[in-house]
Amino acid sequence: MKEKIIQLVSGIYYIPNSTNAGIIASHSSNGENELYIIDSGPSEIEGEYILDTLDEYFKDYIVKALITTHGHPDHTGGHKFIKDSTNCEVWISEKEKPFMENPALHGSILWGSYPPKELRSLYFRPEACKADKIIGEEDIVTLEDGFKFSFIALDGHSPESLGVIVENPQNEKVLFAGDSIFPRKELGQHWISLLTNPILFMEALDKIGETEEIRYCVPSHGELLCDDIAENVEMNKIAILSTKQCIINALKKGRKTTEELVKYVADFHSLNMKIPQYALITSTVKSYLSEMQDERKVLLTVEDNILYYSLRK
Repeated sequence: MKEKIIQLVSGIYYIPNSTNAGIIASHSSNGENELYIIDSGPSEIEGEYILDTLDEYFKDYIVKALITTHGHPDHTGGHKFIKDSTNCEVWISEKEKPFMENPALHGSILWGSYPPKELRSLYFRPEACKADKIIGEEDIVTLEDGFKFSFIALDGHSPESLGVIVENPQNEKVLFAGDSIFPRKELGQHWISLLTNPILFMEALDKIGETEEIRYCVPSHGELLCDDIAENVEMNKIAILSTKQCIINALKKGRKTTEELVKYVADFHSLNMKIPQYALITSTVKSYLSEMQDERKVLLTVEDNILYYSLRK
């Protein structure tokens, strides 16, 4: 039977779910269990599941803070429920804060100012949650009993994603990496992940690979990474480079519109897209094309009011 909560090292746990949640169990000077949660999942249901699991596993605890790797709905959908239930603080980076506090921005960014109803569902518009504390790469939070939180910028999947490094009093470190790395099985199912900037995502992967003395890396989706962190870093890079090459191969056949490129990429990967996935894939393909324009590999032109992409000669 699947375990509801898994201890990684002393005081550091995670709850496996559609979005994995990190749990840090600290002890205050008055003997209370003070818990910190990392990410909450896509809805109130996942938030309730997290708190029910904590009720089963810990006694006489208080939730001090809910730490956010980034503001996407599948990471913040349970935030308001947990905050209202526990009166905890919510921590998030400056650029991710607007997305958590105004969830309608997600659909608008993917589609336009007024997206179709499929991008206005609860998955894309969870309950808004106010932030209490802004965190960034320069911050270090040290608790009474020696636990330490530090943060690394892992941009590329979203504007200001953060990896959360938790170090216990025994100097054992665990990295909660958000959506800045995907394990093998997840890559197999979702080879083309949502990216706002492929170059920054590659740099984020390098940061993960170079982070020293990490016992475990917990991605937000899929299985725990341990001795295979470096291998998964390389696999994620291959996924990015292969998608970029797929776009180049399409343009070698002649100039293409956005629609034609999205269809080429989706057909090549045997995708049968519905509207939400269409929006995600289109946004990502455009990000690749903008990067390739910056590299002066792709030329954008408008003819007869149609935007075309072509390879530079």
